[in-house]
Amino acid sequence: MSDSPANLARALIVSAALLATAASGHAQEAPAPLVPPDDLFDLAPDAPSAPEIAPAAPDDRTGPRNISIGTLEEVDPEAIGVLGPDQGGFGPATWSGSDRAKIMRMIPRLPAAGRSAVMHDLTRRLMLTTAAPPTGAGEAGGLLSLRLATLVRLGAFAGFAELLAAIPEAAITPDMREREVDVLLLRGDTARACEVVRGEVRESDKPYWQRALIFCQLAEDQTGGAALSLSLLRDQGVELDPGFLGLASVLLGEAAPEDLIVTADPINLRLLLTTDMAIPDAWLDDTDPGIWRAIAETSDVPLDTRLDAAEHAAAAGALTPQALGQLYSQVSFLDEELRDAVAVAQRDGGPLGRALLHRAAREQQTVEQRARVLVETLRAARDGAGVGPTARANAVAVLSLTPTPKLSWFADDAVRALLAADHYEAARAWLDVLAEAAELDAEADQALALVMPVAAIADPDVAGRWHPGMAQKWWRALGDDTPVEQRAAWAGRLFLLLDSLGLDVGDDGWALLLDGPLTSASEVPAIGVRYSLRAAARARRTGETVLFALLTLGETGPAVASPLAVASAIRTLRAVGLERDARTLALEAVLESGS
Repeated sequence: MSDSPANLARALIVSAALLATAASGHAQEAPAPLVPPDDLFDLAPDAPSAPEIAPAAPDDRTGPRNISIGTLEEVDPEAIGVLGPDQGGFGPATWSGSDRAKIMRMIPRLPAAGRSAVMHDLTRRLMLTTAAPPTGAGEAGGLLSLRLATLVRLGAFAGFAELLAAIPEAAITPDMREREVDVLLLRGDTARACEVVRGEVRESDKPYWQRALIFCQLAEDQTGGAALSLSLLRDQGVELDPGFLGLASVLLGEAAPEDLIVTADPINLRLLLTTDMAIPDAWLDDTDPGIWRAIAETSDVPLDTRLDAAEHAAAAGALTPQALGQLYSQVSFLDEELRDAVAVAQRDGGPLGRALLHRAAREQQTVEQRARVLVETLRAARDGAGVGPTARANAVAVLSLTPTPKLSWFADDAVRALLAADHYEAARAWLDVLAEAAELDAEADQALALVMPVAAIADPDVAGRWHPGMAQKWWRALGDDTPVEQRAAWAGRLFLLLDSLGLDVGDDGWALLLDGPLTSASEVPAIGVRYSLRAAARARRTGETVLFALLTLGETGPAVASPLAVASAIRTLRAVGLERDARTLALEAVLESGS
């Protein structure tokens, strides 16, 4: 990489953005509080609110950037990014008022593998935002290096490549080069990765580059060179990953592939794929989304393993729903399996069962058959990629069905799926069908009561019609067959989501929860995280608020995290002007939890 005019132009975007920030920051007026205080946070503003930020396109569909040229002397490499406010970035003042040491301490602790495409999107955009860095001392390039490392963990490969390309050659650190090789290996570009490795190994004796060199030698059938490199490392007393040593020994013919415990990382992944060994089950349960995505996109891996990894990656936001759907479509099924897809999928389950439902939803000949397959598809989604990604992958199939009274039984599922896929107008059409049917049909009336809170959470137009009586009607629609403890648990989560968005549940609604348990056992954010989030939101420090909102939600994501934690994250996002992100997070929480 060299300091080409294109790279310098990308870097110089920062100077104009920072000057614009200084000019515009004083012109804003302090807004009224967006939400009332809750039991965790008093969000009365200490500073002006940030404007609402439009979410960016997914990682692999980033668009062209607007470039403004300033003087080279003004450029701070730490401020380099590729997303401005119009592309989903959080603005040049993202880190204004934040402490660099604190931010750098917390970025590596950001959750990456949670089942939340919304959290993935927020994290990715935060790492890619063009913004002046937080104040305070720090190692040169340290924050930028952490941002790149986080993008690798997320599996945001295109965003990583774009950010790296925007950094002048002189500002690229050895750690950044390591992450570049990681991404090249994860994307399967072994030739380019090894080209970088051979250049860097001459300049550095770090174990990372020695491991990478051994991999390259093995990948290129240079077993003699690999054996010599490995022997030299052992003689030097370098402590190496036992899994790596085991894989290298297998490829050198020094050991049998038995009982190896291999840490999931990019080098080990490519070494493993060079052997005949299977992907360890542990990798499919607990690793970073970047590894899941790499497995899903590697054609040499068995298809059932790729499907499993793809569902994990899509649930975490690392793989697009479209890519998941394309992988589902590669599975072949018998005609009789497609005709009886619902029964077969319920019997067999797993990724293959969900792939069968995906295929059948496109091949069923009657609208009623298609609707029934889609109902089962969405029901099974919580065990796979999640309702949101599955709804997006099947949006074309749902949109192919015309809202009619004859399909009113499907309206509840259609509304949820279309809201998850951002087809609000189409969802309203199904709501209208359900409302009309509800006048004469008790089951339709019950379905309408159950879906209205979900629609109000997602769609501002529906939210404008919300009133507290709808919360009580939702409670009654659950039916007496649902144990009161379960109703109280579902209602507690749903009512907090509604309240965090400013939708009044009413005293009578809250009183319904008193029939359930008077205490609940759930994990809540650590005190330091809670109060850091409160302080950031009150001061309208946008980047820091997003950072601590993500930490508040944790690895489990909004569907499993404490309802109080989710509500707090939503309130604080709204407090810094991220209304759309707050609604999307609330919708994900309600859909994935089944409330």
